[in-house]
Amino acid sequence: MKTNEIELYNRIVVFYDILKDVQQLSWKISQLNKRYPLESSTKEQYIPLLKSYIGLCEQVDSIAHVCREELNDEGIQKLLNE
Repeated sequence: MKTNEIELYNRIVVFYDILKDVQQLSWKISQLNKRYPLESSTKEQYIPLLKSYIGLCEQVDSIAHVCREELNDEGIQKLLNE
């Protein structure tokens, strides 16, 4: 493999990993909703649910940050334009 091909493959893996993280987060959200459906939650569950949702949103933010960094990297633009 040429150096350019290796770099291209590595970038693909990075984006694949980001999307796997999104998929994993989606699974966690589904499991939370199955275990504690929002529609039937009690007042006692509101604080723990809110904390769980905040934690999930923080994970979304972290994944989005990594994705933005990769998308804004100059190297990716060079690879796409070759």
